[in-house]
Amino acid sequence: MPLQEHYTYEQVKAILGDRRMDRIGSNTYAAMPTDGSPGQIDITLHRTQVATLYPNGVVRINSDGYRTKVTADRIRRFLPAGWALGAYAKGWILYYHGFGTTFEDNIALTEQGGYFLPVNG
Repeated sequence: MPLQEHYTYEQVKAILGDRRMDRIGSNTYAAMPTDGSPGQIDITLHRTQVATLYPNGVVRINSDGYRTKVTADRIRRFLPAGWALGAYAKGWILYYHGFGTTFEDNIALTEQGGYFLPVNG
């Protein structure tokens, strides 16, 4: 199955239908975990969970240290509306309507432009 240019939570949920997991592209899978939040959908590239989609529109993204073109491509396909990812040799930057913030693994983004940094504990 070729990857779409962009996916929303609703589109991925429709692709899954009654299934718990389905391939949505080359080495890319969508799955509803049995132990996660109700309605949560995990997007996995190889063995890295690159995005977690929530019913409220929040998307948590992660490179797990694999700052590659393919990882950046997969993350871009699941970003909330208004967000973009610039992947540069010196680091990745997230943009919301032109305003940038440094990419951090496990950062959560909202459709309204808000973001939540991961809690280190």
